Amino acid sequence: MKSVSIKERLSEQLDLIYNDISSKYDRAMNQATEESPVQIVSGILEDFWNIPSNISIHDFEWEKDRQNKHKIEIPDIPTYKIRFAIEEGSWIVLLRNHFRPLLRDEFNRLLTLEDLIWNSGAAKLDDLSYYVIELQQVGEKWILPIYQLWKSNHDYGKWKDFAPLLIASVHQVIVQRGELMFEGGFRLYRSKLRKLNAIEQINGPSMWVDKSRQILDGVKTDIEKAGDDELTNTIITTLAIFQKELQTRSNTVQNTAKEEDTTRDVFNWQQLDPSNIEDRDEFGEYLITKLYLRPEENPIDAAKALITTELTSQDYSDKQIKELVDRFSTLIEPNDVEEIIEKIQSTIIKLLLDVKRFEIEEAKHHKNLKEIDQLDIWDAFEDNLVRIKRIGETDRKEEQLNKSIDNLYNYLLERDLEPTQIFEYIMDGFIRISNIDNGAVNREIPDLNNDMPLNIYDQLIQSKIKSEIANILWKN
Repeated sequence: MKSVSIKERLSEQLDLIYNDISSKYDRAMNQATEESPVQIVSGILEDFWNIPSNISIHDFEWEKDRQNKHKIEIPDIPTYKIRFAIEEGSWIVLLRNHFRPLLRDEFNRLLTLEDLIWNSGAAKLDDLSYYVIELQQVGEKWILPIYQLWKSNHDYGKWKDFAPLLIASVHQVIVQRGELMFEGGFRLYRSKLRKLNAIEQINGPSMWVDKSRQILDGVKTDIEKAGDDELTNTIITTLAIFQKELQTRSNTVQNTAKEEDTTRDVFNWQQLDPSNIEDRDEFGEYLITKLYLRPEENPIDAAKALITTELTSQDYSDKQIKELVDRFSTLIEPNDVEEIIEKIQSTIIKLLLDVKRFEIEEAKHHKNLKEIDQLDIWDAFEDNLVRIKRIGETDRKEEQLNKSIDNLYNYLLERDLEPTQIFEYIMDGFIRISNIDNGAVNREIPDLNNDMPLNIYDQLIQSKIKSEIANILWKN
C-alpha cells in the first residue's frame, strides 16, 4: 500500500473542506440574500466551524491585499468571486480549525526537553542537541509541507506571507499580530542561544551532535545576515507555533501525578500567591515567553507593552494601566544591561501583585458592573449583531439594531448605572467582541447642561451609541 505524505494528506483534507463549504454555499444561495460570497462563506465558517466572522473576514481581506500587492486581480465576475471565497475559506478552516490538532502529539518531546533545559535544569548537554534537532524535524515534517501546499495554491506566495498567517491561525489572532509574533520568534530563538551554544562544549564524535551544530550554525548565520533561508524560516515558525502549546499544556509533562490547569492561554496572575515560590517561578517563565514574542526591540519597551496587554485583557482602566506602567519605568534603570530580563521579570511580578490594591481602591466604582452577568449579555448581543449584518433590507437592519441596543441599554439602566457609565460599558464591550481598535470609535459624549432634562440627555446618549455602532457595522 502506497504511503501518503503529509503534503498529500493535507491536500486531501483541503479538498474535503472545499467540497463541504461548496455544498453549504449552494444551500445558502437557495435563500434570498444580498450578501457577497465572502460574507456568505464567513457565515458558514462561523456556523459550522466556530470561526468568528470578524476573524475570517480579516483573513479574506488580508489575502486580497496580498494579491493586490502582486497585481493579481480577481475578475468582477460572480463565479470568480465565489471560487475565491470558497477556496480561501477552505484554507481558513484548514489553518485555523484543523491544523493545530494534527501537531499536538508532535510537540510532546519538545515539551519534555523545554522543561528539562529551561525549567527544571536537569538537562544534559546531549538534550540541547536533541532540542535543536527536534525543532527542525517537527518543522520539516509539518510546517514545510503545509507551506509548500499553500504556495502551490497561491501565486507569488512567500514565507514572509505564509509564516505570519500560519502563526496567527494557530494562536487565533489576526494576521498582523502573526507578523509581530513571527518577528518575535527570531528574538526568542536568539535568547535560547545562550544555552544552546553549550552544544559546542560536547566532546567526542556524535552524529546527533554534529547535526545539531550544523543546524544551529546555519540558523545563527542566517539570522545575523537577516537572510531568508527556508530551513531557518521553518524552524522559527515552528518555534512561534510551539509557544501556543507551552501556554496551553503543562511544561512539566513528566509529572503526570500533579493536577493543574493545562489549557489556559492566559496565566491567572490575580490568584498568584506571593509566598508560593513555585507559583511565582511558573508565572515568571510565562512572562519570559511572552516578553520574547513582543515586537519591540528594546526589552524595557517590550515589558511596558506586555504590562499594558496583560491588564487590558482583564479590562482594567486606562488610569490603572498608566499608573503601573509609569511605576515600572521608575523601578527599571535603562543601564541595567547585565540582568535586564531577570530585573524586568521580578518587577512585573511585583507590579501585577499590586494590582489588587488598585482593585480595592476602585471597587466602589465597579460594584454595579460586577453584578451584571457580562458573558450572557455579550454572547446574546454578539449573536444579534451577526444576525443583523446578514439582513438584506437596510431599513429592517437598522430597526433590528436599534431594538437590540435599546434592550441592552434598558437592561443596564435598570441596574442603576448612569447614562455615561452605560455608554462606556457598551462601547468597551462592542470594541471587545468586534475585535476593533479603540480609536475606531468616537467616545466623545455631550455634557449634561444644567437646563437639560435627564430624559433628553438619556436619549442623546442612546442615539450616540446607536450611531457609533451602526457606523462600524455598516462600514465592515
